[in-house]
Amino acid sequence: GEKSNLIAREQFGSRKKHQSITAALNKRLTMDLLRQKRQAGALCSNDAKSCYDRVVHSIASLSMRRLGAPIEPINSMFKSLQMAAHRIKTAFGVSEKSYGSDRIEPLQGLGQGNGCGPAGWAIVSTPIINMMRVLGFGATFLTAISVTLVAFVCYAFVDDTDVVHTAQDVNTSGIEILHQMQTVIDHWEGGLKATGGALVPSKSYWYLIDFVWTGDSWRYATQDDIPGDISINKIDDSGREILQRYEANVAKETLGVFLAMDGNNKEET
Repeated sequence: GEKSNLIAREQFGSRKKHQSITAALNKRLTMDLLRQKRQAGALCSNDAKSCYDRVVHSIASLSMRRLGAPIEPINSMFKSLQMAAHRIKTAFGVSEKSYGSDRIEPLQGLGQGNGCGPAGWAIVSTPIINMMRVLGFGATFLTAISVTLVAFVCYAFVDDTDVVHTAQDVNTSGIEILHQMQTVIDHWEGGLKATGGALVPSKSYWYLIDFVWTGDSWRYATQDDIPGDISINKIDDSGREILQRYEANVAKETLGVFLAMDGNNKEET
């Protein structure tokens, strides 16, 4: 998959010669570009619920076959996982009752500790990212000197993902991006659900980036300037939950680094 460039470049986790700090740096550079160009955009940081444990085997199998993996080892691994009988071992011994082997619906997931887990998630997440790209979602920039188009969907480190969406030009308002961002998150969440996953509302938040001219200088638009929310489905599908929205000057920890969208380093310091 690496040799054929078939793995989404936005996935920085589970791969050789990739580091989490590179994803954090790209996030910082994206916000620098938005500020320099006065371009509107939005970013939603989200966490997939128990990503390794919720992967649907049929989806994972197709994703692996897509990269050329032969069917025999794929069947061997997934049938073993589906038919395994799990027993709990404690100080009192191994439990007599088992879980899993007698289920009508076989267990799913890649399994915690499975050597295939990290690479498996990189392979499963790639079609989701590609789907978003085909639909036209993501960040788009034209470089100033070479006029090269730079486009990407997100920064992902395994299941921790920042989905980013920007205006196509500086004339698109933050209000338009706000409405578009709800559609972006709906599709991202739908892609995860198709693989068996789900988003965790309590671990997800977002920023809306836009700029206001005061008459002599630019400043970041606040929630008072552009009010609005986006929401995602609750894990149990009992309704929708509004995501926490932060101002551009508020830093949140991402991959071990405190990043604020306006570039300040107060929290990191």
